[in-house]
Amino acid sequence: MSTRIPEVETSVNLLRSIIWQYDNAESVKSLISQKNEWYKKEQTEFWDNWFRDVFDIRTANDFGLEIWSIILGVSFLVPDCPGKVLTTEQKRLICRLRYYQLIARCTIPEVNEITMKLFATEDGKAYALDPLDMSYIMYVFTEQPTSAVALILAKYDLLPRPATVGLKYRVIRYVPFGFGQYYQNFDNAPFWDGGSLINYAWRINLSFDNNSGLLSGVISSSDSTIDLSGVDVTLFYTNIATGQTLTRDVVTTVGGKFTDTVPDSVRYRVVAKAQIFTPICTTDDVESRPFEFIYIIPGARFVMRIDSPTRPIFYARMDEVFTVDYGDGVDSKDYRFVTDEYSPGMAYGWVIATRPLTVGTDYTITVKRSDTIRFCSNTTLTSGMVFNTLRELITVSGGRADMTYFAKDCTGLYLLHDGVFDYLPNAADFRSSFNGCVSLLTLPEGLFDNCINADSFFQTFRQCTALTLLPSGLFDKCVNATSFRETFNVCSGLISLPPRLFANLKKVGDFQLTFGQCSSLKALPDGLFMGCSANQSFYSTFSSCSNIVTIAPNVFKGNLAALTLYNTFAGATALTAIPDGLFDDCVSALNFEGTFLRCYALKGIPSGLFKNIAGGYFRNTFYQCNGLLSVPDGLFEGLSSANSFYQTFFNCASLKTVGNRVFKGCSTNTDFSYIFTNCAALVSVGLDIFSGCTSATTFSNAFSGCSLLANMPLFTDCNKVTTFASCFQACRSLASITPYAFDGKTLCSTFQYVFYGCSSLTTTPQGVFRGCAAATSFSYAFQNCTGLTSLSGDMFEGCIKTNDVQYMFDGCTSLPSLPVTLLNWFTALQSNTARMFGGCTALTGIPAGFFDKCINLTVLSSSFLSCRNLTTLPAAMFKYNVKLTTVSGMFASCDIRSIPVDTFATCPLMIYFDTFLSENVNFSGIPEDLFVNNPNAISFSNTFYHTNITSVPAGLFRNNTKATNFNNTFYYCFSLATVGAGLFNNTSAQIITGLFGSCRLLESDLNVIFNLPIYPKITSASTAFYNCNLMKGKGLDFIAAVPAVTAPGNKTNAFYQTTSLTDYNQIPAAWGGGGA
Repeated sequence: MSTRIPEVETSVNLLRSIIWQYDNAESVKSLISQKNEWYKKEQTEFWDNWFRDVFDIRTANDFGLEIWSIILGVSFLVPDCPGKVLTTEQKRLICRLRYYQLIARCTIPEVNEITMKLFATEDGKAYALDPLDMSYIMYVFTEQPTSAVALILAKYDLLPRPATVGLKYRVIRYVPFGFGQYYQNFDNAPFWDGGSLINYAWRINLSFDNNSGLLSGVISSSDSTIDLSGVDVTLFYTNIATGQTLTRDVVTTVGGKFTDTVPDSVRYRVVAKAQIFTPICTTDDVESRPFEFIYIIPGARFVMRIDSPTRPIFYARMDEVFTVDYGDGVDSKDYRFVTDEYSPGMAYGWVIATRPLTVGTDYTITVKRSDTIRFCSNTTLTSGMVFNTLRELITVSGGRADMTYFAKDCTGLYLLHDGVFDYLPNAADFRSSFNGCVSLLTLPEGLFDNCINADSFFQTFRQCTALTLLPSGLFDKCVNATSFRETFNVCSGLISLPPRLFANLKKVGDFQLTFGQCSSLKALPDGLFMGCSANQSFYSTFSSCSNIVTIAPNVFKGNLAALTLYNTFAGATALTAIPDGLFDDCVSALNFEGTFLRCYALKGIPSGLFKNIAGGYFRNTFYQCNGLLSVPDGLFEGLSSANSFYQTFFNCASLKTVGNRVFKGCSTNTDFSYIFTNCAALVSVGLDIFSGCTSATTFSNAFSGCSLLANMPLFTDCNKVTTFASCFQACRSLASITPYAFDGKTLCSTFQYVFYGCSSLTTTPQGVFRGCAAATSFSYAFQNCTGLTSLSGDMFEGCIKTNDVQYMFDGCTSLPSLPVTLLNWFTALQSNTARMFGGCTALTGIPAGFFDKCINLTVLSSSFLSCRNLTTLPAAMFKYNVKLTTVSGMFASCDIRSIPVDTFATCPLMIYFDTFLSENVNFSGIPEDLFVNNPNAISFSNTFYHTNITSVPAGLFRNNTKATNFNNTFYYCFSLATVGAGLFNNTSAQIITGLFGSCRLLESDLNVIFNLPIYPKITSASTAFYNCNLMKGKGLDFIAAVPAVTAPGNKTNAFYQTTSLTDYNQIPAAWGGGGA
C-alpha cells in the first residue's frame, strides 16, 4: 500500500507571453514580472492550502473533510448521539479509518501497520491479534485510548478486518502482576478486565468534617479532561441505629466537588449516586462506597416541664455560644445567664429562658453547640437554684469527656430514650450522672455502646429507686471502664440482673458497693463478673441486699486479682446457700471480713469454699448467720496465710456442730477472738480444730456465750497465745475442763473471765494453768461458776506474775472450802483482789496460812464480801503480808463471830479498815489490841457498821495517831452499851459523821468518851449521836470542844433524839437538839 501522494505543479511564467517587439520595453516587462510574482505567490498558496485543507486527509480542515466524507461515504453525524459535534481530529480519524477500510486487504501485518500509524503514541502501542478462529479480530491497546478516539471506535465500525469477522478490544490499563508503585493496583483485578474499550474509573470519595457539619465529596475519573461540574448527585443517608433513610440532592461544582450540610447528630451510612453522560455518548451509573461517620453536634435534646419561668432550664459554661430550640424549630438565643459565683473562675452559670413559656407545659428543648450542659450545678448559691423539672432525656452529644453530676437529683426524670448517648464518643466520667433520679423507670439497651472511653461509673445510678430491670449487655462495650463503685447502690427497686452484666471488662478494678442496699434483688445471675481479671475489690458489693436467695456458681469466675470480699454479701438475710466453687478463681483474695455477715437464712457452707485461697482476713465472715447449722470439717484447713478469724462465727445462734480440723494448718493466724461467741446452740466442736495453729495469740471470747457447749477443743499447738480472756465465758453446759488444758502456755498473760458463768463446772483439774508463767490476770476467771464444789490446790502452779484476781471466784455459791495452797504462786499479787471470793455463800472458813505466800499483798478490798456462811478466821491470817495497807470491805456482809487479836499484828503499813466487818451482825467482841500495831491507819469508816458488839474498849485506837476518818464506824450497832473513856484521844480524828448513829442502848457519858477539853481537828459531826436515846452527859460541852465544826451540814442531826443528855433542850436545833 503506497503512502506517497503525487506533487501538484503550481508554477507560472507570464513573461513567455510577451512578444518580441516588447523585449526592450522595460516598463512592460517590469509590470508583467511583478504580476507573475503575484500569480506565482497566490497560485502556489492556493494549491498548498487546497492540498493541506482538502486533498490531504491527515491535515484536511472541516471543509475538506466534508468533501472526503462524501467521497468515502461516511457521515459525521454520530450514531445514537444526536447533537454531538465532532472535533476536526475526530473527523480526520473517521476519514482515514474509512479510507484504510476501503483499500486494505486486512491481513494482520497490514492492519498492524495501520494501527501503529493511527493509534501509536510515545507511551503506548496498538496492534491486532488473530485468535485463529475467524470469529473476531482483537485490537490491543497498551494504554487507555482517549475519549475522542474511543467515541469513534465505539460509534463507527471502521477498524479494518476481513468481512464477516467480528471485533473485540483489549486495553491494558495497568501492570497485571504485583501492586505497582504506591499500591495503585490494590483494588484492581490482576488480569484482563473484560475488554471494555474505555474505563473511566469513576470514583466518588466522601469525607466529613464534624466541626462544620459538612459532608464533602468529589467525583473523579481516569480521564482528567472530562468536565465533571454540574453533575446531579443524590445522597442516601441511612441512620444506622434506626435503619431510616433520607435523601438529599446536590450538584457538583468545578472539579466534580460537592458538599451537603448534615441534618442532625446521628451515626450515618452514606452512599452517593450519580449518572454521568460520558464523552463517548454513554451514561455511566456511578456509586460511592458506603461511608460511615458520626455527626456530633455538642448539646442535648430533652423534655422539660416548666414549673416557673424564673427557674433555670440547664447549667453550662457561660463562654459557650450555643442555641436553644424550644420546640418550634428555631435555633434561638432566647436565654440569659445567672452566674454561679462558686464555680471555678465564675465561668459557669444557670440558663434562664427569656421567651414566654407556659407553666405546667412539657417542652421538647434542643440545645446546640454546648459541651458543658447539665442539669445539676454541684455548687450552691446562698439563695439556691431549683431547676425546672427534667422529664425525658432524648439525646446528649458532643466531644465532652465529663458527664459527672449530669442529671444528679433530677427526681422528675423518668425516661432515657434509645440512643441517648450514641454521640458521646469521648465521654469518660459518668460519676453520679443520674444519682438520685428516683423516678427513672428503665435504662435503654445499648445505653453505653458508643461510649467506649467510659472510665468511671461511680454512683452513676445510685438511689434510682424506681429502676427494676437492667438491659442485657449494658456495659459490654465499655472496655475501658475501671470503676463501678456504688453504680447501683440503693437502687431498692431493682429485682434482677442480666447474666454477664460486667463480663470480660478487663480494666475494672473496683466493684465496691455496686449493688449495696438493692433490697429487692432476688438472685445473682450467671457470669455476672466473669473475666474481670483486673478487679481487686468486691467491697460490700451486695451488702444489705436482703432479698437475695441464690447465687450462680460462676459469679466471680476469672477474678484472679480480686483482693477483698469485705462485706460482699453482708446483710443478705434471705440467702439460703453458698454455691460450690464460688471463690475458686479468687486466688489472690486476702480479705473475707464480713463476707456473709448477718446472712440469717444461710444454713450451710460448702466444705471446699476456700480451697484455693492461701489465706487472708476472715473477721466476721459468717457473723450472726443465725440459720447456720454446722461448720464442715476442714473449712479453712491449710490456709497458711490466714491472719485473723476475729468473730468469724459470732452470734451464729443456730450453729450446733463444728467439724474437726476446721482451722488446721492456719499457721500464721494470730487471732481467734470471739470466733464462736454467742453460738448459743453449739453443742460440740472438733478436738483438733486448732491443730497446727502455731501462731495463734488470742482466743479471747472464742466460745463466750456458747451455753450448750459440752466439750473443749485442744490448744496443744497454740503455744504463742497471750490471752484466753472470756474464752469459755457463760458456757453453762461445760461440765469439765480438759486436764492440763492450758499447761505450758508460757506466753499467756490473761485468763480474765475464762470460765465466767460456767455453772456446770464442779471442779478444776490439777495443773490446769500449770506453767503459765506470764499470766498476770485471773480476774473474773470463775465468777458465777455456781456448781464448783472443789478446787485443785495446784491449779495455778507457776503463775508467778499474776497480779489481778478481782472477782476470780466471785459468786461460786457451792464452794465450801479453799485449798491452802491455792494462792501459793501469786507472789506478785498486790492490790487487784476485789471480791476475789465475794459471794461464795457456801464458804465457811479460810485455811490457816492461806495468804502466807502472797508476800507483796497491799490491798484485800472486799475479797470475801457477802460470804454469808463464813464464820471464823484463822489466827495470824496476815502474818507474812507485811505490805498490807487496805482491807476495806474484806469481810463485809459475812458472818464472822470473832476476830483473832493478832490478825493485823504484823501489818504495820495498814491504812484503811473501811467496812472491814460491816454487816457481820453476829460479831460481838473487839479485841482491845486489834489495831495496836497499825500506827499508819487513817480510816475506820464503817469498820464495825451494823455489828452486834456491846462495848468498845478504851484503848482500841490508842496507837492510831494518824487516824482521821471515823465516819459511821459504829453506826447501827444496836447492842452497843458502853464505850471506853477517851476513845479518840490519841487519834487525829476529823470526821465522826454517824459515829454512834442509832446506837440506842449506848449509856456511856458523852463527856467521858470525849474527855479532852478540845478536839481541834474534828470538822464534821453530823448524825454522830443520832438516836442515842440513853447517852449521858452534856451536849453543849461537846460542842464547845469541837470549835472547827462550823459548816451547817457538818453538824446536822448530831444530837437528834439524844434526849438523855442533861442539856438536850439547850442544844441548838442546828445540832439536832431541842433548843432554838
